[in-house]
Amino acid sequence: MDFKQRLAIAACAPNVSVSNLALEHEVNANMVFKWRRQYRAGLLGADVETTFLPVAVKIAPGGEPAPVSAEPSRPTFIWQKEQKYLQNATRCRQCYA
Repeated sequence: MDFKQRLAIAACAPNVSVSNLALEHEVNANMVFKWRRQYRAGLLGADVETTFLPVAVKIAPGGEPAPVSAEPSRPTFIWQKEQKYLQNATRCRQCYA
């Protein structure tokens, strides 16, 4: 068991002060909180295992597989937030110019 996992398990114990635990081990309390969240979500520790999933490739009507983008696609809501931020920033620049 590694250092992060030991601290995360200790931070899950009842009546434990995460801040005091972090001070005792000379680490930032925010890191211990983060490790505890990861541990509770099952993302921290040796039990996490990589598995491959089966994939089916459909052939397009032309007889060739559909092209795959080299760039990963971003979720739409992030793009929409960025666009709204840029629009607001442009409006602010125009107001104060």
